[in-house]
Amino acid sequence: MKRAFVWIIIACLIYGCSARKEVYLPFYNLGYSASRLFPIAMSDSKFACRIWINNGTSVERIISLSSDDDSENVGEICKIPAFKRKVSKIETSPIMPISGMADFIDKIDSLDLMNYRSQEDTAFNAPMHRPFSLYVVEIKRGHRYNCFKFRTQFPNEESDTSKYSRLQLFILEQFIAGFK
Repeated sequence: MKRAFVWIIIACLIYGCSARKEVYLPFYNLGYSASRLFPIAMSDSKFACRIWINNGTSVERIISLSSDDDSENVGEICKIPAFKRKVSKIETSPIMPISGMADFIDKIDSLDLMNYRSQEDTAFNAPMHRPFSLYVVEIKRGHRYNCFKFRTQFPNEESDTSKYSRLQLFILEQFIAGFK
């Protein structure tokens, strides 16, 4: 009797674990693009960039871009509700910089983002009643990779001229359609 019960349990576990629908691979083009939040450092693209943005609103945004000589440019923005627990609420849509991918990459190179370091925690002193933004920027150019974070006032004040505030304005100008 005990053996029959054990075999029934084993059979239920085996058949209960089988998928009844087709399972898809979430990283469908992981080698050549920055889509599906595949780690930028592992991308085979010539250029890949991911910008994680938290402006203190109820939606967090993740902009992923990649460019390669052999394939087309890929850009995607994910909007994740900060207070929702359901993963199915993530909105994903295509996005490209307003100036175009080539000009965007040239501007990134001129800003020398590969040598940026994370902002010191003591360097940003925001009053408690003022909202602020948190940005995490990942960038990969060839075999070089850099990741840094910074905080700025949100909305940005014109009197703030730090390199991080200028970078925030550049990001907002390039991807303004993704913030609507």
